[in-house]
Amino acid sequence: MVRLVTPIVTPYCAWSKAAMGKTFEVSDMPPLTLEMHGKLRAMEKDLRLALSRCCNDRELIDPQAAFEYARTYATRFYDCFYDFYSQIPNPAYRPHWRPASEAFAFQRVVKCIQNDFHIELFFKNNPDRVDRIKRTITDHSKLAKDSEVNSFTPTARQIAEYAKSGIDIVSGPPLLKMAVAAWESSGRRAVTAAPSEAAKHRFSGQIKSETAARKLKAFMEKRGLGQTEFAIKANTSDKTIRKFLRTGSIKRSILTEIATAMGTTKEELLS
Repeated sequence: MVRLVTPIVTPYCAWSKAAMGKTFEVSDMPPLTLEMHGKLRAMEKDLRLALSRCCNDRELIDPQAAFEYARTYATRFYDCFYDFYSQIPNPAYRPHWRPASEAFAFQRVVKCIQNDFHIELFFKNNPDRVDRIKRTITDHSKLAKDSEVNSFTPTARQIAEYAKSGIDIVSGPPLLKMAVAAWESSGRRAVTAAPSEAAKHRFSGQIKSETAARKLKAFMEKRGLGQTEFAIKANTSDKTIRKFLRTGSIKRSILTEIATAMGTTKEELLS
């Protein structure tokens, strides 16, 4: 049985303890895999590097960038944790995936902030900045949840396929029943033909373009940018950039960020 406990995040110092308060309550979640630990360490390294570049030896020289880096990586940590926990088949953990992911994401950002004295002082002197990081995580979690809920609106064709595959539609949720009724009243039947390659490409979240990868490589070489440095500019990870350069495969949303960082458009990159 899953039990809720007080935040298991050990406060790093007084200000982080006060900042966390009781906003997040997390459950005893299953342990992370070694692969997940590796991903999180890589993200922490990237964030620490990004934050360090906002400072010189004496002061913080780009506070706005430091603040935005912290917020951006907070959402990435959340996505990483949530993607991991949501794959756990045990339904007992389901109610705790989001709050646990929010808490752990905040913990990781605080850990990176405290890696640099100037950055820590920047957040310590204004608790509202820390609260805004927490709100960023919470809002991101809510948007992701709303997107998941709204994304499931079955079409008549899908309903027919569900019925053919033996899914119990009759005892399903109201939305599913309404869709079935609409399909039956229209007198339409399922089309069993496989989707065209164009349709697969249109609805896929991934895209493959060796041309775009070559253009990015040329751009980085011309400006003397390393993979980590460009990844920070494109709000992604150096691992993602490395894979894109090697395979040409990338998520559509990330390709848009890459194009923006290059000062061009996604369409221009793909042409």
